[in-house]
Amino acid sequence: MAAARVEIDLVILDIGLPDGSGLDLLPELRRPDGTPLQVIVFSAHEVSGEIAEGVALSLVKSRASNQNLLDAIQKLLGMPAAG
Repeated sequence: MAAARVEIDLVILDIGLPDGSGLDLLPELRRPDGTPLQVIVFSAHEVSGEIAEGVALSLVKSRASNQNLLDAIQKLLGMPAAG
C-alpha cells in the first residue's frame, strides 16, 4: 500500500468508491507501528455508530460545509483556526 511509504497525519475517506466501500480500507489505515491513523469519514452516507466510534470524525457531505471540514482538519492536526 502506498500509504505505508509516506508519513500521513490524517486521512479523509469517502465511503462510496467506484470499486467498493471506503470502509474496507479502515483496517489498512495504520502507521508502520500499527497504530491507527486519524480518519475523517466525509461521505454522502451516514455511518453506523460502530464505525463512527472507530474514526476521528464522521461528516455527511449534505450537512457539512467546506468550512466545517476545514475546521475539523485543523483541529485534528492541532493547527490554529484560520480567520
